[in-house]
Amino acid sequence: MPTNRAVLFTSSEKLRQTFFSWFDESASRFSVMGLGLWPEDVFELTYTDKFNEEVIAAYSRSENCVPKTIKYQFDFHSYQQSLTSKAFGHIAVYADIIGTTMTVFDGLTLRYPESFSVVAIARQQTKGQGRSGNKWLSPVGCAMFTLVVAIPMKSKLGQSLPILQHLTSVAVAHSVRSLPGLQEVNIGVKWPNDIYFGSEIKLGGVVVKSTMFKNNCIASIGCGVNICNEKPTVCVNQILKENYNKSDVLSCEQVIARTLTILEALIDDFQQNGPQGFLEMYYKYWIHSGANVKVQRDRHSSEKLNALVIGIDECGYLRVRLDDGSITTLNPDGNSFDLTKNLIIAKS
Repeated sequence: MPTNRAVLFTSSEKLRQTFFSWFDESASRFSVMGLGLWPEDVFELTYTDKFNEEVIAAYSRSENCVPKTIKYQFDFHSYQQSLTSKAFGHIAVYADIIGTTMTVFDGLTLRYPESFSVVAIARQQTKGQGRSGNKWLSPVGCAMFTLVVAIPMKSKLGQSLPILQHLTSVAVAHSVRSLPGLQEVNIGVKWPNDIYFGSEIKLGGVVVKSTMFKNNCIASIGCGVNICNEKPTVCVNQILKENYNKSDVLSCEQVIARTLTILEALIDDFQQNGPQGFLEMYYKYWIHSGANVKVQRDRHSSEKLNALVIGIDECGYLRVRLDDGSITTLNPDGNSFDLTKNLIIAKS
């Protein structure tokens, strides 16, 4: 049976030991490193913290650690240069090809340390996951990752968990538009979880799955955004070249690292100060200001209510004002937003 190789990147030896200590405590069986870690794929996990070397020593329980020459399609040096976070992204598992990054750490999260974060990154997915069970096309050139974090339920963010997808969407948009010369590029966020160019071209999306354990929510935050793949749809680099005459060429490594750095800062600020600072950035990037929409509360009914979009609340629910002046909120998990029809429709 062919083995798909994955590499573990950590920014320090201490983090490497932390990762394997967590894995050893959580995994129920251990043969080839990664058996039980990936339910659909068999992986041989290797380790590196040396970005410019191709020789990577394979981790083993025994002392017989045989060096191997393995080439990966991921520039760890570029990733490290763009990563300025305190914790997010400093423990990363990367694979050239994987089913989906969303399941990499399944079964290991019940012992997940509160101060711990790991990210799974893939060059290509064969079974990419979108929101509500949708499939996400995952070609080479799409920046794809799943970040796993523990959020105390009694914290400010723990009381507003649905807003995680909004925090991540904004982090992606800001990772591009905060670069020098790209501030005016019209990349924004569509409620509740998509990244758009203008109001018509979808560039990516976010999906969040969570598990409650003791006093924490273990959140798996998945993201995919088209950076340098012109097919089967439009990508960021194509937009920069054709719409803004920019020579900038962004890489998946750069965007993932910058997104993780920004997301960490947004979460830290939310935990300390609440939603206000984040909401100011959110409205800078969202594409719905003053939008007139129709709301269909029952997908089996033809009744549609006219409404004006006025914002989101501290949990990320959409706030709309109906014709009678009343304000109602719409759950992001219970509704979908069809931009082509300006229609918000209940899923069930």
